[in-house]
Amino acid sequence: MGTGPKRQAETPKGGHACPFCQVGFLTESRSSNLLYCSGCGQVIPTHHKSPSPLEAPRKALPLGVQIAKLVFDSFRQPLPEGIRNVGPLARQLLYQAGNFSVDLRLDPGPDPASLVGQLMDSTRPDPGIANVPVTLFRSGSRVSKTVTNRLGEFLFEFEDLKHLRLWIETDEEHPIIIDV
Repeated sequence: MGTGPKRQAETPKGGHACPFCQVGFLTESRSSNLLYCSGCGQVIPTHHKSPSPLEAPRKALPLGVQIAKLVFDSFRQPLPEGIRNVGPLARQLLYQAGNFSVDLRLDPGPDPASLVGQLMDSTRPDPGIANVPVTLFRSGSRVSKTVTNRLGEFLFEFEDLKHLRLWIETDEEHPIIIDV
């Protein structure tokens, strides 16, 4: 019985250490031509560069892009004892990329669905990071763009929950990508 979405299988690429953090190992995705570090999330294109990485989500990404790592998914937690199924609930997700954490709540809604998030930096005492552009893509097409508020929070409302990707511009050289 699956409790969450299936992740694409990955294979080690010769067990090479990451040239950026020297801690993680490079992993090759079977669904795209890129390597990424299991430790810091750094992405390294392998065969070719995509002319438009945001609109071609399975192609190689520009050097410096960080793929956020999923560290918590509420759908992977067991239900409380005695509870069988309570229907569609909001899903809590926590991602990390370097010093950044992104806390997400994905609510299937009745109409419309929503994605609420908060961007935080572990090196800063502030509760969140203000004025960071966040773009939502679905199946490679831009759905909406917003900026974080003073607490680092953002909100998107949309119709379809499938094939979502967030592009968070923490800085020009190291944006964060989250495949929700």
